[in-house]
Amino acid sequence: MKSNKIHTTRDNPAKVLQFGGGNFLRAFIDDFIEVLNEKTSFNGNIIIVKPTKSGDYAALKNQNGHYNIILEGIKDEKASSITRTINCISNIIHSYNEYDAYIATAKIPSIRFIISNTTEAGITFNNNDLLEDTPAKEFPAKLTQWLFTRYNHFNGEKDKGCIFLPCELIESNGTSLQKAIIDYINLWELPNDFKEWILKSNYFCNTLVDRIVSGYSEKLSEKIYKEKGYKDELLVVGETYHSWLIEGPDFIAKELPFSQTDLQVKFVNDLTPYRKLKVRVLNGAHTAMVPVAYLAGIKTVKDVMKQQELLNFVQNFLQLEVMPIMSKEFSENEIENFINDTLNRFKNPYLEHQLIRISLNSITKFRTRLLPTLIDFYEQKNSPPKHIIFSLAALIVFYKGKYQETEIPLKDDEKYLKFFKRQWDDLNKERISINQFTHIIAKSELLFENDLTQFPELTILLEQYINSILSMGVLNSLSAINLEN
Repeated sequence: MKSNKIHTTRDNPAKVLQFGGGNFLRAFIDDFIEVLNEKTSFNGNIIIVKPTKSGDYAALKNQNGHYNIILEGIKDEKASSITRTINCISNIIHSYNEYDAYIATAKIPSIRFIISNTTEAGITFNNNDLLEDTPAKEFPAKLTQWLFTRYNHFNGEKDKGCIFLPCELIESNGTSLQKAIIDYINLWELPNDFKEWILKSNYFCNTLVDRIVSGYSEKLSEKIYKEKGYKDELLVVGETYHSWLIEGPDFIAKELPFSQTDLQVKFVNDLTPYRKLKVRVLNGAHTAMVPVAYLAGIKTVKDVMKQQELLNFVQNFLQLEVMPIMSKEFSENEIENFINDTLNRFKNPYLEHQLIRISLNSITKFRTRLLPTLIDFYEQKNSPPKHIIFSLAALIVFYKGKYQETEIPLKDDEKYLKFFKRQWDDLNKERISINQFTHIIAKSELLFENDLTQFPELTILLEQYINSILSMGVLNSLSAINLEN
């Protein structure tokens, strides 16, 4: 009888502490470390830490940290598929259920790299966190607890500092993580020598990651079962395309010898323009399309690209609202090529990229991916970016949690879910009008850290689009409303 267990031997020391074991990190970072181990003398294992309370990574533990990735795409106009077994994960620890085991990893001398993907909402400071919590709630607070343990255990030795490579899609993610840690040091009144060790012996790199990961595939899981003889419940599927930009000291490129592989990892002096282009185009398009397409009954990105109204919506959003405001930093040809490459990646026939998965933490994603474009568009064009406003209208309807008798499994910070529930309840029970409803949401600094009512025509259009989506549906609304003027 075939078993779920995968048996291999891994004797490499643990060099990477990874916060998060979701699909993206497993198909990106863990894949990269596996390649480093295969092609270079890196020889390092990963310890995965569960940073949040919910969930237990039971499947990952059951499979002893082993799983397969399948990367598919079009290369040189031909289908390309790569299957790789990940063997570099040596331990999986739940920071809440196994706090002592988590904090004990700080005493492992070989750990050098700290990698994370706690979503855009993860790198934050909360003055309610306590040093004595087991663990503290916020990711940077947990990390400060870990670092303080490491500092004390190794008596502040300089070579026991770490290199931080956060993958959260926020601007200056490494700098932001360092700042949050310093804020916790100040809050908890930890020794100044510890603060100096953080600042001088640890290196916080700003990074930018790029690979579309669709997740588990039942069909491809059967393929793995036939080829390898076991059921892989953690199979993760992604595209062959990948890019990792790292802004940090030159010596890091020597410690991470990606140059000896064919991985597209680039060390740069300033990734700001690269980040802006990627976030505004690829991530912005994802965030713009999700509520619009999901309410239209579409489930995957590739199916969005097959529906003409939705394809037009995404293309026009990129060409009419993103492209004009990026022209100061990139040539029109560069932006157009990046947009075309992005749309081709969305059309990848091999990826089943579920919209509902992309919808995780959509409020923060809107704020970081679309709101900057909206603000810049108003400043440069002095007119409303109608595609972004339509997407926001769809997002507001999406956060009702139910559309045309279909329940929507919302996943976001509880404070946002409670906010929308309160507003929708008030509207449905006629305690407020649709006009008041729209103004309350647009004015909410909780959601946007801005008062959107300051932008001309925004609330008028937002109310119009919400009404249209509720009464006519998304596709009819897109047909009836001219978003291009």
